[in-house]
Amino acid sequence: MRIGLGLENSYNGGFHLNYSTISFIEENYIPELKHLFSLQWWSTDRELDDIKQMLDHTDVLIGVLDVDSEKLIGFGRVLTDYVYKALLLDVMIHPDYQQKGLGRLLLDNILHHPSIKNVAHVELYCRQEMKPLYEKWGFTEQLGDLCFMRRPC
Repeated sequence: MRIGLGLENSYNGGFHLNYSTISFIEENYIPELKHLFSLQWWSTDRELDDIKQMLDHTDVLIGVLDVDSEKLIGFGRVLTDYVYKALLLDVMIHPDYQQKGLGRLLLDNILHHPSIKNVAHVELYCRQEMKPLYEKWGFTEQLGDLCFMRRPC
């Protein structure tokens, strides 16, 4: 289930910027989303059809648009049961737009989204160098005896 349509808000974060968030990826933005994925270490080989299927099965998504160029320059998504768990995935800002407060915009919009703001636990996994960013939103690696595991398919 996808939540919402259209522009939600604009943000300048103290900069002279013109960005908005969207909660639905229209067909014309899917090639730009594929390009964003191609720039990330974890998703260089994602295909358009797979991205479309992923979007169809994503519970909450937020995109960041450069309003002036109408380009998709940021993205993040969540899979959730809406009560106990939410998994934050694929958080990314185009390299040309980083260090402008857009990661903050993206995470704020995701974590305060009405569908997940009351979920008991929002979880993610990231590289070591990204920990300080996520810690600003209260994420911690202090999980007691829990560990991250993966089953290859």
